Amino acid sequence: MDEIKVSFKPPFQQEEKDEVKPTKIDSTSNNIVGKIAEHIGTGDNAKNSIIWITIRWSFMIALGITLLLLIFLGFAYYNNNQSEISELKKFILSIWAVFTPIITLSLGYAFGRDFK
Repeated sequence: MDEIKVSFKPPFQQEEKDEVKPTKIDSTSNNIVGKIAEHIGTGDNAKNSIIWITIRWSFMIALGITLLLLIFLGFAYYNNNQSEISELKKFILSIWAVFTPIITLSLGYAFGRDFK
């Protein structure tokens, strides 16, 4: 039987003079900026987006805590525990005392910064 010899050549052979040397690129800062820009936008859109994100999360956190406290308040009413009822009511008011200034400050900045 005849033996068949097969040889493989690489598809692309670069000559030494055309060799391209890799350069080190710091892509971490570009990736971070790209991901942040995807979420909040750029320029004035980013400023507006940050404001509305702040308002939305402030409402969500305050409402979440308030709903949780209302559940506990329901249990306190069921058990007729007057001291716990008054404490929970004060705590609900103090939660909104923290988040209301954040929300109003953000709204004031959003609607008042265009006027000079």
